[in-house]
Amino acid sequence: MNLYSIIYLGLIVFLLYLLFTVGFPFLMAIIIALLIDPFVKVLTKVFFGRRVIASLVTCTAFFVIVIGSTYLLGLKGIRELIALSRTVVEYIRDNYDQLTDLTWSAQSFIGPYTQDMNLQINDFIKTGIDSLQAVVLGLSNALISLLQGVPGLLLDTLIFVVALYMVSMTLPKIRLRILSIFAEESKHKIEQVMQKLYSAIFGFIRGQLLLSFIVFTLTLLGLLIIKISYPFATAGIVTLVDVLPIFGTGSVIVPLAIFYIIKGQYFLAIGLLILYAVLFAFRRIAEPKILGDAMGIGALSTLASMYIAFKLVGAIGLFLGPAVVILVSALISADILKLNVKV
Repeated sequence: MNLYSIIYLGLIVFLLYLLFTVGFPFLMAIIIALLIDPFVKVLTKVFFGRRVIASLVTCTAFFVIVIGSTYLLGLKGIRELIALSRTVVEYIRDNYDQLTDLTWSAQSFIGPYTQDMNLQINDFIKTGIDSLQAVVLGLSNALISLLQGVPGLLLDTLIFVVALYMVSMTLPKIRLRILSIFAEESKHKIEQVMQKLYSAIFGFIRGQLLLSFIVFTLTLLGLLIIKISYPFATAGIVTLVDVLPIFGTGSVIVPLAIFYIIKGQYFLAIGLLILYAVLFAFRRIAEPKILGDAMGIGALSTLASMYIAFKLVGAIGLFLGPAVVILVSALISADILKLNVKV
């Protein structure tokens, strides 16, 4: 690999990093504009070639569908969380005496043991309490950070909305301007790269939808088998949370299992933990394969790129890593980037 290729590759990675961080609203606007462009083209014919009107109608319809779906799903999820919170509070209130007796029984059980054993058990209990306090503190800090980030989130959302309308209206012109930068003999190569990126974007979204559908189905079947209340709503919440790389299915299923352990419903708790293990294994095994096939890159490349990028830049690396691999692969296949390694 010569120095030019190294500099070129480094510049590509740096530009992608900027897009996935400070330029994320514009990146999302470009991606959504590409996804809804087939509908814009159809409406452009309906409105006699007036792309501006077609883009306005399509983008507005997109936002109405997204906001409506988010509202309905969010409202359902909040209702289920409120119902679960009430169940927990009512259980503690109704079983306060039993919980107190359980505490005294635990203390009586510890009494006969040696002093060293008592110290070890006390240290274990203290560690558990400290861990619980750390979790509560972490959630509090996360909530504070979220509230502090609301102004920035609103600004990013506004930029995304405006950018989506503008990109959708001028997408053909943007494509022509990008091609005009390059020499005539190189334009077909650039078109190859753009086509592969377009296919990869669709493939990634299709892969994520397939993963979410399978996660929802597995969760729903598991909840129906162990007969958990509100199986459809719970499966929906688990699926939505599973999309978030930081949280995952465990952030819903594990606390729910702990709650049922406290209630003494051990069958439900064990069933939930088994379900979590199945979902965890499925995600780790199937995700690289499904996303790799959908995006046109190998499963090993997908897994390695996600892991390395995650270690380097955090959660955003789960998306940045495969994006780098896809772009580099497209540039190599179009004979724009040449990696001649001599041994």
